[in-house]
Amino acid sequence: MPVVAIPTEPLRRLIGEAIDDERLGELLENLGCDVEGFAPVRRIRCPVCKTMVERGEKDLLLGACPECLTDAGDDPASFWEDLGLENAIRIDLLPVRPDLFDAGGLARALRGLLGMETGPARYELREGEHRVTVDPAMADPSSYRPFIACAAVRGVRLDDFAIRAIMKLQENLHWAVGRDRKFASIGVYDLSTVEGPFRYRPVGPEEIEFVPLASKNGAALSPRAILEENPKGIAYKRLLEGMKKYPLLEDSRGRVLSMPPIINSLETALRPETTDLFIDVTGIEERPVAKALSVVITSLAEIFPESRIETARIMRGKNESRTPDLSPSFFSFSPAEAARLIGIPLDADRAAALLEAMRHGVERKEKGLEVSVPAYRSDILHQVDLIEDVAIAHGYDQIPRTRIPSFTQGREREERRIAARAGQALLGLGFSEAMSLMLTSERELYEKVRAADPGDSVRVENPASQEQTVLRTSLLPGLLRLLGENRTAGVTHRIYECDDVVFLEEGKEEPVEQLSCAAVIQDREAGFAGVKSVVQALSRELGRSFRFEPSTDPVFLEGRGAVLLENGSVVGKVGEVHPEVLEGFSIDVPVALFEIGLWKTSGGWEE
Repeated sequence: MPVVAIPTEPLRRLIGEAIDDERLGELLENLGCDVEGFAPVRRIRCPVCKTMVERGEKDLLLGACPECLTDAGDDPASFWEDLGLENAIRIDLLPVRPDLFDAGGLARALRGLLGMETGPARYELREGEHRVTVDPAMADPSSYRPFIACAAVRGVRLDDFAIRAIMKLQENLHWAVGRDRKFASIGVYDLSTVEGPFRYRPVGPEEIEFVPLASKNGAALSPRAILEENPKGIAYKRLLEGMKKYPLLEDSRGRVLSMPPIINSLETALRPETTDLFIDVTGIEERPVAKALSVVITSLAEIFPESRIETARIMRGKNESRTPDLSPSFFSFSPAEAARLIGIPLDADRAAALLEAMRHGVERKEKGLEVSVPAYRSDILHQVDLIEDVAIAHGYDQIPRTRIPSFTQGREREERRIAARAGQALLGLGFSEAMSLMLTSERELYEKVRAADPGDSVRVENPASQEQTVLRTSLLPGLLRLLGENRTAGVTHRIYECDDVVFLEEGKEEPVEQLSCAAVIQDREAGFAGVKSVVQALSRELGRSFRFEPSTDPVFLEGRGAVLLENGSVVGKVGEVHPEVLEGFSIDVPVALFEIGLWKTSGGWEE
C-alpha cells in the first residue's frame, strides 16, 4: 500500500496539542493506521514544472521529474531545488479510511480520541452561484463519464504545506476511492482564473487545444496529443480507450479546467497567491464521486478553519442537484450486541460516549441508539463497522484477555510438507524464495502474459485497488513482476515460490485451491534446457514423473515451451519466456520458467 509522510508540526498545530512522537504514534496505531515511524523528509522541487517531491533524508535524488519527465542530468543535486528538511510521520494508507489520508482528517479523528472534540464535526455549506451544465452525451458509451460533483472553498491561505497537502490528498483519493482514477478523479483549480457557469461535455480528439499541467514548454495540445505525448496522458489513456470523444470541463469563456480523468490545465493551476478554490470530482459511478468530494471538502475545512464552503448547482437537463451533500447516514446500534462481540461491559451511555469519540452523532431511542455517520466516512456500511469503532475508541489493549477454553495439538498438513520439500530442493539448486500477493489483476494475470481470460478466476466484488481485483490462478505473473521491479539489482536471478492459487472449476460450487510451485531463471544464457533440468531434479526429489510435450502457450517462445503431463493429466508447464511478455514486465534479460501443481483440494492428482 502507498505510504504517506505527514509533517508532524502542522499536524500538532491542527490537533491543538503538543503531543510527543511516541504518544502520537500510539494514537494513530489505535485508529488502525500502520505507522512506519518518524523520519526527516527532504522536499525538492522541479525547476521546470514546479512539482514538489518528497524523499527520505538518505534517499538518492530522482534522475527525472515524475510529472514532466525532465531529465535531471548527471548531477541531480544541481537540478532539483532543495526546499529543506521537515520531520514527518510515515503511515501506510488504510484504503477504507480515506478521511485519514491527510493532516486535516487525522487531526479531526485524534481530537475525538483525545476527548478534545466529540460528536460530529460541523461544516457550514453556503449556497453558491456556481452552475455546471452536464451534456447528456456524457452518458453515451462513446464518451461515458456521466457523474460530476463540484464545490468551492473560499478564504484559503496556500503555503507550502497546504499545497502539498492538497496534491497528496488528491492523488491518494485517486488510488483509494477512485480506483486509480477509474471511478472518481479530482480536479482543484484557482477560482479566480475561471468564470462560470461551467460546462461538462465531450469533445473530439482534435476539437480543442489547451496547455496541460506540468507542461515543459507551454505548448497547447489536443486531447489526442495529450494521450500520446504527455506523461499523465500516457499513464492513464487506458481509461479512455474505445471512446470517440473525451470528457472536458470548461468555463463560460471556453477556458479549459481539465480533461478528466487525465489532467488539469496549466492556466487554472493553484498558485501561492490563490485564495479561492473550485473543486470537481468526475466518475463513472455516483457514490465514489460523492464520497471523494465529501472527503476533500471536509479535509480542506479542517486545514483552513476560516474558509467558507459553497455548493454548486449540477444541471442535467431539467434535473438540478446541489453538491456537495454532507448529510449523514443513519444506523441503528445495539449496545448489547456490541458488548457481546467485543467482550466488554457496555451500556447505552458508555456506547454513546465511545461513538461520539469517533466523531459520530448519537441519539438515544427506546430500543437502542441511532447513530448518524458523517458523509466523509465511506467505510461505515453496517452496525458491525460501528462496533469496530467502539472497540477502537475503547482501546483494543483494554479488552480483557481470556484463556482459550480448549486445547488441541497441531501437526503439519501434508500439502505443507510437500511444499517444504519442494522448497528445500530448489534452495539446494541455487534458488531464493519469494512471496507474492494472493490478490492480483486481470491485466497482470492474463494480458501481460499474452493469455486469454478463461473466466475461471475468483473476482473481488469491491476491490481496494485496480491492482487487486482477482485471486491469482498462477504464481508466474507475480514472479515476473518481481523480476521487473528489481531490474536494477543485477542480471542473474533464480527465484521460486511454493504457495496456493485459486480458481473456479466446472461442476464445483466452491473455488478450488491448488498448491503450486513456480520458479524463474533470469540470465543472459537462460534457456529451455537449463530450466528443464531443474524440473527433472525437482521431480526426483518429490518422487514424481513428468512427460514433456510441446506447448503452444503464448507465454513461451514458439517451439521453446512444453506442458508437463503426469498420468495423462496436465500438471504444469516449462519453457523460455516470449519477448513481448518480458517487455510487458519491463524485463530486458532472457527468462526461463516453470510452474507445477503439487496438491489440489478436490479432485485430480496428489489429493
